[in-house]
Amino acid sequence: MKFHEAIDKYINYIKNTKGYSDRTIESYRRDIEQAVAFVDAINIESNIAFLKFNDINKFLDSVAIKFSNKTRNRKMYSLKSFYIYLKKYGIVNNNPCDVLESAKMKKKNPVYLTKKEAKRFLESVNEATYRAGILLERRDKLIFNILIFTGARVSELINLNVGDVYNKDTINIIGKGKKEREIPIHKNVKEALNLYLNEYKDYNSTSPLLVSKSYNRIGARTVQRLTKKYCNYAGINKEVTPHKLRHTFATMFFSKTKDLRTLQELLGHESLATTEIYTHINNKDKAKKVNSLDFME
Repeated sequence: MKFHEAIDKYINYIKNTKGYSDRTIESYRRDIEQAVAFVDAINIESNIAFLKFNDINKFLDSVAIKFSNKTRNRKMYSLKSFYIYLKKYGIVNNNPCDVLESAKMKKKNPVYLTKKEAKRFLESVNEATYRAGILLERRDKLIFNILIFTGARVSELINLNVGDVYNKDTINIIGKGKKEREIPIHKNVKEALNLYLNEYKDYNSTSPLLVSKSYNRIGARTVQRLTKKYCNYAGINKEVTPHKLRHTFATMFFSKTKDLRTLQELLGHESLATTEIYTHINNKDKAKKVNSLDFME
């Protein structure tokens, strides 16, 4: 089997069997092809077993030098996933990525909006007006109420259909790997949804929930652009993205409940360790409680 044939089979597998997003699929393909191109001696028509551990390691080292350890690790995971697939289906006998290790990275706390900032952000959305009409005004209110009160990823948000939320108490979300999860619908989301659907014409259960003026499904870039727009309106001096609003939901939820297991389910994390980044918000509370101890009475 030729290398490009193996890549095509793998891409088909992660798309149709694993249910990866188009963005993730494109990223994996690019990472694999960059590794192949890095080694001059390799022709993409060569046998797929030609990539060796040293080849891959040198490629990853060059990535770390040119970009960052984070980029290096992401490309390593792409290659590991590719070779795990190849070995599982008997296309190669050995996995040259088995002994690769992640480069160490400094842990960063997630960027999120404070409670006051989140309130100001939503107020800026509520105060905005659209020349194009009330449909888009109410759509934007719905977009950001969903993001802030459900923690949905932007890819999950834009793929919602009317039937996923209409006349329900939970939002049915299809997450990574086509895994479904249900998130309770906050009262603010219900209110925004009802107002929006009053302006939505001729929808049914399979209609896209969030649409443009011409009733086409909106894309991720639209949500990213709107996030930046309303952040500027609100005077928030942070680099806020839709994913930062997911962090905002998670941070506020954990701050209120201290329930990490439920938060894991709401966010759709496979590992509890991924969700544990939100425990950082407890540090100040812990310090206050420790300093409140007084034995000198």
